[in-house]
Amino acid sequence: NRRVIVAMASPEPYEKYPRLDLKKEQNAIKGKLREVNGVKAEYHPDFDLERETKGVTQDDIHEMLKESADIFHFSGHGDFKPDGGEEGGKQQEQGAVILANEHNMADVVHADILSSLLAEGRIRLVVLDACESGKRDRFLQWSSVAMALLRGGIPAVVAMQYSVFDHLTKLFATKLYEYLVPGLTIDEAVSQARLAIYRADSKARDWGAPVLYLRN
Repeated sequence: NRRVIVAMASPEPYEKYPRLDLKKEQNAIKGKLREVNGVKAEYHPDFDLERETKGVTQDDIHEMLKESADIFHFSGHGDFKPDGGEEGGKQQEQGAVILANEHNMADVVHADILSSLLAEGRIRLVVLDACESGKRDRFLQWSSVAMALLRGGIPAVVAMQYSVFDHLTKLFATKLYEYLVPGLTIDEAVSQARLAIYRADSKARDWGAPVLYLRN
């Protein structure tokens, strides 16, 4: 079986990280993955099983990846802030994803930390449905979350270059798996999912946000 992990987080404070409707996206992904024979999908949190859902934590990911997985999907917030370093006289920046802690408060996990977490699972594809997860510092190419994962050994990463409307990220994730399920290649599936965003809102720039990164 191919193992797919779908991890989600929309922690507090909601004033800083607006609450996301992750249940709808999870249900859509479940609907697509159920159509595939030989796929074992695991969800954390699983909105069908838990009344009070807390976002995924670093410890949760560590536990889930004690067994190898083929795909790791994260839905939530991303961030890109200066890290205080210097390169060429300019302040460096570093990407991060926003996980939760045990109290469902925001845990800012920088690119290098996430890379070390995911390296344990021998993952073939990472999908980052999080704003700015593909954004990088112009002086430091490995500063984005996506690039850090490639450097850590992940063969393929799908990430967002900049902020995207919540309903369009849901559409992208749903369409990505809709096209992967019948057997399209990852680059074909990403292209079709981007077109779906464009058809939904051709005036928005959001269709250009999702990008596929490959080690080769």
